[in-house]
Amino acid sequence: KKLLLLLFLIPNLVMAEVWECSYTKSTGYIIPPQSSIVAYSRVENGFYDDFDGFVHSILGEDDKELLLSVKSIDDSSWVMTNYINKKTGDIKEAMISSYGILSKEGKCRLIK
Repeated sequence: KKLLLLLFLIPNLVMAEVWECSYTKSTGYIIPPQSSIVAYSRVENGFYDDFDGFVHSILGEDDKELLLSVKSIDDSSWVMTNYINKKTGDIKEAMISSYGILSKEGKCRLIK
């Protein structure tokens, strides 16, 4: 019984991966967004973005880089892709919609 209890507790001891990212440069915006800090937390089906509340799907991942994407779920049509270089901490984001292409970039750090 003790062994079973221990096996059930092990998944709860593993902490989720969290990348804290600060965007500092942007292009394509009429009014450039202020510098923002976003946390991307690993969840069961991707990475949760605490700024917009979206779950980004993982398009590709290895020990060097992480490629994420999310698309609109309402009447607006857009897709957003994020590239994180795990070695340098660089992040690049592109959002494509009928209005145009918006992009941001900055730095990330692994906090968990």
